Amino acid sequence: MTSEYEGMNNAEKKAAIFLEELNLRWIYEFPVFVYDDKKRPRVWIPDFYIPKLGMYIEICSEQRQDYEYKEKIFKENGYNVIFLHLYKEQNSWKQKLINSIMKIEDLRHSEIEKMRSKLDNQSKPINDEKSPEDGKNKSHSMDEIKKVYPRAYEPWTYIEDQQLTSEYEQGKSIPQLGIKHQRKTEDIRTRLKKLGKISK
Repeated sequence: MTSEYEGMNNAEKKAAIFLEELNLRWIYEFPVFVYDDKKRPRVWIPDFYIPKLGMYIEICSEQRQDYEYKEKIFKENGYNVIFLHLYKEQNSWKQKLINSIMKIEDLRHSEIEKMRSKLDNQSKPINDEKSPEDGKNKSHSMDEIKKVYPRAYEPWTYIEDQQLTSEYEQGKSIPQLGIKHQRKTEDIRTRLKKLGKISK
């Protein structure tokens, strides 16, 4: 039977196991199409693709490679790729991964809020009466947000409150809780404040 870790080096295996702990399914060596700095078409292969987040992860080795160049090209082509240097971030790479994921999520949320604001302004009727299109625009923007945060706007249950409290008391960070509960970091903070776990 073929191991799912076949072909991975030790650093990649560590990253794969940690992603599984975060309940993030990954695809190993998922090819992407890019144009390089001379506008030539290329196929590059980041180490991991995370379908749930629409993000890629590149595990950097000790061998000298131009990772800054790769990061620049990925960004210019619109790919969210997180670069992890496990060999020199032995005690901090997990937190760096979480922080990078949350940074990308926050940027996406900011863009979605801009889209929603633009839609709201475009659909605003001249008079004070509500336009029938308003509901459609709101629904559309909520759908966009839920693509990024699947449990956004859903009510909190008693069981989820208990889980959130327990996990926070066990030392899980707010970004980790956001990933686990599939909610925005600000929603996690707000709920923890309501539960008396974070001071106002």
